[in-house]
Amino acid sequence: MIPMFQHWSKKNWDSVYIVSKEILRKCPNDTTAFKSNMNYAFVYSAAAKTAEHKMTYPELREALKSFLGKPFLTPVHATTTDKKLNQSGVTLITRDKSGSRATTISRTDDQKTIICIEEFNFKKKIKPTQDFKNRFIRCGGKLYSIEINSKMDDVWIIHLVFYDAYYL
Repeated sequence: MIPMFQHWSKKNWDSVYIVSKEILRKCPNDTTAFKSNMNYAFVYSAAAKTAEHKMTYPELREALKSFLGKPFLTPVHATTTDKKLNQSGVTLITRDKSGSRATTISRTDDQKTIICIEEFNFKKKIKPTQDFKNRFIRCGGKLYSIEINSKMDDVWIIHLVFYDAYYL
């Protein structure tokens, strides 16, 4: 598992993709948070490979087709309640009439491409108060939908929507 984190920290998406794919193949019936982490690692690394032009959009679509309804758990992200803050990898906590959610947008290092938009719709209503300002959380939930950029350009790659979400 340690090599996976080393690959992730170096943004070696080819290696993250290969390692997570192999782990998922070896533990198809695992129901632990570990599997939720690997689901996330696989999907995110596939999107990142697409952003780097190392995977085509049709290959991405094929790789991700079996992940709907599966549990996911993200890495730790900083949080904010400031809707004006537009920083890659920071999770925005919001609440409106339709419920509470967390949204994280991750970009390439050059900030030109959005790799992944993650939208977590929480089971319980939460108050996006000071409690979520400058805090670190992990979000999890069942993957409800995967939207892949139909234009197949470099503006954005994937948009993931989760329901029955939770945070740690």
